[in-house]
Amino acid sequence: MTPKIVVKRTLKILAFLSIFVYLFIHISYMSRPTLGHTRGMMCGFYDIKPHTLDVVFLGTSGTFSAFLPMQAYEKYGFTSYNFCQNGKGFDTFSYSIIEILKTQHPKLLVIDIFPFIINHSLKIFTDDAVIRYNLDAYKYSLNRFRMIKNEIPYEKDKLPYYFDLIKYHNNLKKICSLRYI
Repeated sequence: MTPKIVVKRTLKILAFLSIFVYLFIHISYMSRPTLGHTRGMMCGFYDIKPHTLDVVFLGTSGTFSAFLPMQAYEKYGFTSYNFCQNGKGFDTFSYSIIEILKTQHPKLLVIDIFPFIINHSLKIFTDDAVIRYNLDAYKYSLNRFRMIKNEIPYEKDKLPYYFDLIKYHNNLKKICSLRYI
């Protein structure tokens, strides 16, 4: 085999793998359920222009129920965001902070202490829905993979957490049946 053929084949393989990974990630995102308003709040964070938030509130459902960022902006003039999930484990806060600091550098980070008071750890949750609340709104990243590796209870099969499509492949039927106008 000539070097020219090897290079051509290598480029074709790399192109295929790139397209496959791109489609896999985006189809995985599409297949994830909404998880109520939690996923919308978390995913909305990724759409915010970088370096524009003055304050980020990090916490549980109590946080996003108690603080209204738009009212704070109207009344006091600072930009803020509720980076919150239902049933957040205290052991996921460091991963959330890493995620926040990827795009924002707030002057203040307000942390909900409720999970620390009641000892809410992701490792003690047996309900898959609560674990999914903590994971599914995050983009695929090394940070998310580390959170799964370190915080998911050891007796659980971690593969469906790493690759959402394994868990949510049935949701694709709904997506494919949508009619586009």
